[in-house]
Amino acid sequence: MLTITHTHEAGTMVEGTVRGDGTAEILKAQRWRWGRSIAAWFVPQSRDRLPKWHTINAAATALRAAGFEVATEIDEATRSTAEVEAGKIERQEQRAGALDSKADRKATAADQAQARADRR
Repeated sequence: MLTITHTHEAGTMVEGTVRGDGTAEILKAQRWRWGRSIAAWFVPQSRDRLPKWHTINAAATALRAAGFEVATEIDEATRSTAEVEAGKIERQEQRAGALDSKADRKATAADQAQARADRR
């Protein structure tokens, strides 16, 4: 059973997929994207917005046509502007921290590569 969910905070996502089940091709064709950090298929730019019914319905129809059982759980309630902005700031801080860590790892790898090259 696949479930297409939408909340203002999380956006539109599909739950219940597994690698190799055939959903990837269908969802890609419907312009959904795979989010590695959230380990789920999602509709780009759906967070903090009302549900994109045409996208949700098209994906559900395509998935059902391929033999999948699909349910939808759509919450159209919105968050306040302050909550939306606080969420953006939190995600930006997390992203900045992740990029700092990545830069440190890359710098270490570059230093090690340079040391190996110098030894040769």
